[in-house]
Amino acid sequence: MLDARKSVYALLLLLRLCCALAPGYLHPDEFFQSPEISAQSVLNVHGFVPWEYQPDQPCRSIVIPGLATGLPFFLLKCLQTVLEWLGYAVTVITPVSVYATTRVSAFLYSMLVDLAVHRICRLNGQDPWRPLLVAASSHALLVYHTRSFSNAIESELLGLSLWAFFRLVKSGLGKRTGRKHTRVAPFRVSIALGGLLALGLFSRITSVLFSLPIVLAFCYVADRRFHHGHNVGVMGRVGNLLTEAMPVLFGVASVTTVCLIADSLYFGQLQLMLFNEPLHPRDLFSLLLSPQLWGGFSFRGSLVVTPWNNAMYNVDADNLSQHGLHPRYLHLLLNMPLLFGPLALLGYWTGIRKLANRRLTSRVYYRTVTAYVVICGVAALSIMPHQEARFLLPVLTPLVVTLAPQLEARSKLFWASSIRYSAYTSTCDAYTGDCMIQAVWIVFNAVCAFVFGVVHQSGVLPAIDHVYRDSMVGECKPWGVDGLACTRGTISFEADGTLRKTNVIFYKTYMPPLHLFLQPADADASINVTDLAGAPLPQLAEQLQIGTPVHAASLEAVDGSMFARHKDGSFERTLLVTPAYVDLSSLPVRLARLHAIFPHVNYDDLDKLLASPTTTTASLAIYQLVA
Repeated sequence: MLDARKSVYALLLLLRLCCALAPGYLHPDEFFQSPEISAQSVLNVHGFVPWEYQPDQPCRSIVIPGLATGLPFFLLKCLQTVLEWLGYAVTVITPVSVYATTRVSAFLYSMLVDLAVHRICRLNGQDPWRPLLVAASSHALLVYHTRSFSNAIESELLGLSLWAFFRLVKSGLGKRTGRKHTRVAPFRVSIALGGLLALGLFSRITSVLFSLPIVLAFCYVADRRFHHGHNVGVMGRVGNLLTEAMPVLFGVASVTTVCLIADSLYFGQLQLMLFNEPLHPRDLFSLLLSPQLWGGFSFRGSLVVTPWNNAMYNVDADNLSQHGLHPRYLHLLLNMPLLFGPLALLGYWTGIRKLANRRLTSRVYYRTVTAYVVICGVAALSIMPHQEARFLLPVLTPLVVTLAPQLEARSKLFWASSIRYSAYTSTCDAYTGDCMIQAVWIVFNAVCAFVFGVVHQSGVLPAIDHVYRDSMVGECKPWGVDGLACTRGTISFEADGTLRKTNVIFYKTYMPPLHLFLQPADADASINVTDLAGAPLPQLAEQLQIGTPVHAASLEAVDGSMFARHKDGSFERTLLVTPAYVDLSSLPVRLARLHAIFPHVNYDDLDKLLASPTTTTASLAIYQLVA
């Protein structure tokens, strides 16, 4: 049985990795809240800076994208350096490798959810495999957690915080031994809990809403155990609580200090000084090795508190209206079922039964804590007028742990029997309802994983790679009167002293992540990107008319890239990337189709796709401006 479950889990991990590497593009925030920011600093490429990271009022900590994608990018850059040092002429940093690094790192971080579910259930005497397999087969973990969302990081930190808290409770939180009433709970776990709670706050301000029940449970357990074991007054109980909380507060203070200093340095509001002279960060290592200079080290400027800025931004309804306002019931009635499907319905049913029986707690303390983490988080987020499904990702771990006994009772051979067909069919004969639940769960998550992880806006990332590779040239030669024909190669901007650039327009797609074009931040770009989103067609026409067209006959005759001479003497071409179903016949310019990427589905225009459901219309097309 156990081996069968391990086999299923291994298959689910492989499936998760496939979902991570799939080209599905869930939401622009998966790129613009992390890799777009860290790539600019680590890889020194041009990128877009969203409102959260504007230096005048930064609302997000740089520490989280630094850990989530900055560190993996740094390792990728180190690999490139090592290969060059060894004499290998291999280009490691490409759009595909940067994209894969982002997704694989998110996949590895997502395994922290698995770890938390497994360890929490083990700590509380619960069989961990069924809850673990249910979590691992959820599309919330297969797809959402394998994207670099800050919500996924928040979810992983919450799961680890719950694990740390339950370890403290298991190891003797609030208990004392010996005459001196020595503290039993391990200091390292307490410090880790504080650090995780603080890091969660800097990942997303909403982490406070999910963490509040953990903090209250910590205070309750510490006080209750000490009070029952010792006949002391109020001051003694307060002193005990402070003693228990001290290492937790130390962890909070340590991580908060690091995040505050890192953010303040990154956004330029704090400066390192050495004997009243600005100190460059690259000189820090030398300073650490020179103790005689430590006396002259100081800071100048002010601290940036990004969680506070974020909170102030979100309490303003005018700010939230720019991102969309939703009814307060959206999380409860739509987003929870959308993310968790039958698991959410099971949670609702369990909650209704508890209320009907007037039982607001469970006989098992850990289920009470995790249940209130879910309730508190969902209820508080439902008060906010801006509601998106991914905001509920932190619910996954506490929801699965809370419902672990129901998952155990509902389906006796839920996952393990599916490997042995004979056992599976015999079980289905005996438990028709259970097999129906299993079928619904599998179909629901399979459909959602395919819809959101595989086909949704899935042409954008391959289109970026195609444009990048097509803009890298080898040999260029004049073609006709004002043309330049180039073979594909490795030169990005200048060949034989000739300047070239590609102007690419994205229309009716998600915003393309600019860092994936790998254009240097400190030099002229060979690829200029314009994002028109869902602008009216006349605006697209106006943008295309600015470009310089190439001769259509020349484009057909050349096996490579074709550029036209611009009035400033350089050579350029204009590309359009748009879904194939978009009607371009009314444009006052000519376009030649170069390439099509299948599949690509834009659910905002699903009616147009359904009007002609073919592989041609379900593609993302790349056109070139011609004359």
